[in-house]
Amino acid sequence: MGDANFEPIKKDFYAEHSVVSQRSEEANSKYMADKCITATGHKVPRPVTSFDESSLPKYLVDQLKALDKFVEPSPIQAQSWPVALQGRDLIGIA
Repeated sequence: MGDANFEPIKKDFYAEHSVVSQRSEEANSKYMADKCITATGHKVPRPVTSFDESSLPKYLVDQLKALDKFVEPSPIQAQSWPVALQGRDLIGIA
């Protein structure tokens, strides 16, 4: 078992949607306050407010949107999906 040269595994699958990037800090803060979201940490990504902003694969977003009972991510999904898709650790309490 000599020295193997393995390529590092990419764990970051999140690409911030342009709508999320362009959302004002005031609008972002209002959304978080309205949904009772509190997030702390280093460079915490902004929450996503729709399935289309989530960076989840299109086939999964299409399936979520096809279900009548889901119209948008829940507050914990909105904040935790960007963190989890970046391959970061998180603790979520809902």
